[in-house]
Amino acid sequence: MRRSKRPPLLRTLAVLTLGGVLVGLLGTAAGAPPHGTGSAPAAAVPSPPDFAARAGYQAGLSSQLTGSRTPSGLLPVDVVFEPAATGAGTRAGLLTASAYAAEYGPSPSAYAGAAQYFRSEGLVVTHEWPDRLTISLEGNATAVDRAFGTSLVAGAYDGRPVMLPSTAPSLPASIEADVAGVVGLSTGFETFSISLAPVPSAGADSVKPSQGSGNTVYPGIAREYYGLSAFYNLTGSPVYPTNQSIALILWGQGYSPSDIQTFFEDDYGAGFPAAHVVPYPVDGAPYPDDSAPGSADRSDVEEMTLDIEWSGSAAPGATLDAVYAPNGSAPSYSPSTADLTDAFETALSLSNVSVISMSFGVGEAGDQSLRSAWTPLLGEAASRGITVLAASGDFGGDADPSCSGGTSVEYPSSSPEVLAVGGTDVTLSRSPLGQVTGFNETAWNGSGGGYSAQFSAPSWQEVGSAAGPIESNGSHRGVPDVAASAGDDFLYFDGADMQAAGTSFATPFWAGLVAEMDQQYGKPLGWILPQIYHVGASQPSGQIGIGLVPIDGGGNCVATATGGWSAVTGWGSPRAILLYEDLVGSYVNLSLAVAPTTVAPGGSVSVDTQLTNRTTGIPIADTTVRIEAVADTTIGPCTGTFSSAAPETNATGWVQAQLSVPFCYLGSHANVTVIVTTDRLYGTNQTTIAVNLLGLFPALEAIEQAPWSYVSYVSIMAVAVVSGALLGRRSPRLPPPGPSRPARAGTRGPTGGPGTPVVVPAAPAPPAPPGAPPANVPAAPTRPPPPPPPAPTGAEGVRSAVPSGAPASRPAPIPVPANEIPYAPRAAGVVEVPRVTPLPSRPMPGRPARPLRSSYRPDFPVTRGPSAGGPPPAPGAPASTGRTGALPPLAKLPSPSHGERRTIRAASAGAGPPSAPTAGPVPSGASLTPSPAAGPTTPPAHRRPPPENTQNP
Repeated sequence: MRRSKRPPLLRTLAVLTLGGVLVGLLGTAAGAPPHGTGSAPAAAVPSPPDFAARAGYQAGLSSQLTGSRTPSGLLPVDVVFEPAATGAGTRAGLLTASAYAAEYGPSPSAYAGAAQYFRSEGLVVTHEWPDRLTISLEGNATAVDRAFGTSLVAGAYDGRPVMLPSTAPSLPASIEADVAGVVGLSTGFETFSISLAPVPSAGADSVKPSQGSGNTVYPGIAREYYGLSAFYNLTGSPVYPTNQSIALILWGQGYSPSDIQTFFEDDYGAGFPAAHVVPYPVDGAPYPDDSAPGSADRSDVEEMTLDIEWSGSAAPGATLDAVYAPNGSAPSYSPSTADLTDAFETALSLSNVSVISMSFGVGEAGDQSLRSAWTPLLGEAASRGITVLAASGDFGGDADPSCSGGTSVEYPSSSPEVLAVGGTDVTLSRSPLGQVTGFNETAWNGSGGGYSAQFSAPSWQEVGSAAGPIESNGSHRGVPDVAASAGDDFLYFDGADMQAAGTSFATPFWAGLVAEMDQQYGKPLGWILPQIYHVGASQPSGQIGIGLVPIDGGGNCVATATGGWSAVTGWGSPRAILLYEDLVGSYVNLSLAVAPTTVAPGGSVSVDTQLTNRTTGIPIADTTVRIEAVADTTIGPCTGTFSSAAPETNATGWVQAQLSVPFCYLGSHANVTVIVTTDRLYGTNQTTIAVNLLGLFPALEAIEQAPWSYVSYVSIMAVAVVSGALLGRRSPRLPPPGPSRPARAGTRGPTGGPGTPVVVPAAPAPPAPPGAPPANVPAAPTRPPPPPPPAPTGAEGVRSAVPSGAPASRPAPIPVPANEIPYAPRAAGVVEVPRVTPLPSRPMPGRPARPLRSSYRPDFPVTRGPSAGGPPPAPGAPASTGRTGALPPLAKLPSPSHGERRTIRAASAGAGPPSAPTAGPVPSGASLTPSPAAGPTTPPAHRRPPPENTQNP
């Protein structure tokens, strides 16, 4: 019997099983997950620390202390629990801390049981937070030792006062299993740094290559050039974030209320709503006072001041919650991690907070307990729809300003849940009258950046131009994500104008921008990091009309900005309207189809569009969609919006409308736009239709489209060739001239040249024979002579028309006005910027009048190279009093009438003349809305030159 060549079924299964085992073993050994999952190799990120490490314990470190002793006084300690689950990111509205606790936090019984345990060990529970993630404790060293099963020891380490557990801490198993981290048992090893530094004076030596500080950027200039002034008027009437709250987390002595009031009096444009600043001192920090700038460590007061000024300037009318912990001990005055965690929990517990901004950081490689404790809190913010921002730092991505300390990113900006903000260096172009006309950005050499050693890069970050550098650095989280002006910026502090540098300027400005986007959208954008990378990766390279403008030029200790994403400035600086449209467009889809695509003047097109949820694809019904046909030129009698419609979507999300083009339109194209701005939705789409006479003959439109254009061309040429060949065959050939036939005039003869008539004399006729007919009787009919040849054409014709040796002249090109930019419509599916007319500006006391802008131009003259330029100043534009030179570090700028009080101007829209001066500082927590004056007053001379080019919304 012949053996079968096919292996038995069992043998096949055995081979497949063995192969699968080998592949699994190889995959496990390699530790590499499938590409695109966003997970790093097993060795890329340190494994999660055990409980002792999460509580701040480091084995053997206590033996290195000098002057060891038992800590004295009351010690703050925070215990942070793991949430039961993680949230989904963006929601229909803000999720409160209590609602988050009900959905994700520990059970009320478990939370209460843990609090009772610590009370039983002699500790005081100072805070039970509404999210049920943190318990704040306080007690002496004996009670802390007993509760955590350790022994705390204080002393000096590397010249700094520190405290740490000498033995591994522990908790009862029922509590320890749910604890994410404990902060407060180990203190003093890491110093929180504020991202603020003086601007070096001109010619000052720098430890890094100096890129020049450029001109000082005032908040009004930043509003104009980053597009916020037009963004406020996106819907045609001013929309300010009056329903939004921004929490600003820091530590120290607070701020001076008079500094804040003076800044907003000068910075806020006419019609801006009043600023609302509410202080939240935590754990015994002092309330704001005008004497705060005179504190021992005034840097924290300066930082809190500029955080309030720059976030409020970008978000007029928003509530600014100043949340700050008490200072630590000298010389660094850095706060304890427990107090700073209480400040974070305070911000999370405030109602209506949609944005949290932190302009500080700490070395990522330090104490693991802080990262372990804050990870659940950052996750909570993302789940509740709160955007958290943090400065990337001012050491250029290095552990030392000299770029010799080793690359290091700062926490919390390195967290994947945090929008990390880097810095740019701005150079302003000015007209002869001093008016700002251009805005050139390069990377600021102090901008923090680099790659995390603790967090792997999530999948949404390894996209576009960010994928290459991130993957080449071990697929670690890349920092920063975005950037804004940081190299030379203005603040009003301690009664004077100052300039300073730092990513702490860029961070609160971005916080204000996010708050304004939340207001325009009608709900929090929430955790926008994946959308930021989606927008950055999908932007066409080199295109100006984009929401994130990449920075090209400059660098830090880690990388160089060469366009696209970089570890210096992330995806670049914002253009408010375009960025907003790109971000919200990533949540909602608006499909668009028009027919026909070519229409004659006087014709119409049918528009079909569907509104769907971008994430789920579910149609959105009963929503108004505005559909418009708009001219793409201003030339001719018929321009602007031709026709419009505002139908509601049906049950499947579809709407249809007919739009017409007038007979008098002289342009060649028109734009069809669909837009949704209702029901808390925003989406837009646009396409272009051709306007010409082909619209009268739809069948002819096909010959303009590939591949039919090629087929038509080949067909026409084939018909022409065949027709010519047939006509050539039917034409008889003429015999050569001879004695019986004269040659035609114009032919080449024996002596004639080209074109010379040659006449061959005819032979004399023989005499007529007798009986012949008369001479005037016509002879038999003959073929008529052919017509003369046509005039030469093509190259031969040109040669015959141009004298020998003379070149052929070409028509002069049509001149294009220098101020016109060819319009390039964006492709379907990409959002466009609607034209928005800002409110007219109103001169303010002590300031020159500002020119009106007829419309917002999204492609404002912005350069990304070493030079900047812009259009010439408008006729009659006022001269600017701006500062063009660099100032000494934190120097007070010269100002006339230094001691006079400023006049409070009405902050509400349409207010009357300035009010009378007020007396006394503003009470803590009170609104900064000025009182209206009884009548017009003459403002006193301004103490200082007004901010450069401060724009109205």
